[in-house]
Amino acid sequence: MKKALIIFMLSIASIGFASGQGNEFIFNYQIAIPGQGLQDLLEKSSFQGWNIEYRRALTNTITVGGTIGFNVFHEEIKEATWQFDNTTITSQNQRYAHTFPIMATVHFNPLRNEGSPIQIFMGGGLGTVYVNQEVWASSYEYRRDGWNFGMYPELGLRYVMSDETALYFSAQYMQVLNANYNNNNVSYWNLKLGFSFGTHRW
Repeated sequence: MKKALIIFMLSIASIGFASGQGNEFIFNYQIAIPGQGLQDLLEKSSFQGWNIEYRRALTNTITVGGTIGFNVFHEEIKEATWQFDNTTITSQNQRYAHTFPIMATVHFNPLRNEGSPIQIFMGGGLGTVYVNQEVWASSYEYRRDGWNFGMYPELGLRYVMSDETALYFSAQYMQVLNANYNNNNVSYWNLKLGFSFGTHRW
């Protein structure tokens, strides 16, 4: 799945470069808030996140592309109980989660044709997400990691500053299937602030 997604993203980018129009690269800073499943491990939000997107216009209102990103979650719990195989430990916990999504995306911007600099957009992504979860307690360590299927819906605003630059603000709800230590789904919210360059009027 990972190789197929990367090939798909490169193919979309090559089509865009060949035509020379409708290409957009977006660099986002993101804050992640743990949701269902991830809150079983930790509850503290992540302020260590980034995301890179590529979007290619298929029509005046629809774009397709790809995205990769990264979030680091960490929480220190002064005293908690954790089950390590057949051993139960109650002590200070250091808990970590790292997520790394690779996804194909599609977005709809109904106001792009209106010429307004402020535009609402909606869309989503499908792909694979690497999730690494760790618990450190005393001399014991628990770790689970792997690639799982993920998806997200997204809603945001786009402010066009010029024909080549724009600002983005959006919220997305990431859902990763069977990713936590109980084989339940992991979810989290991403709040994204981004800057893009490319061809913004087509």
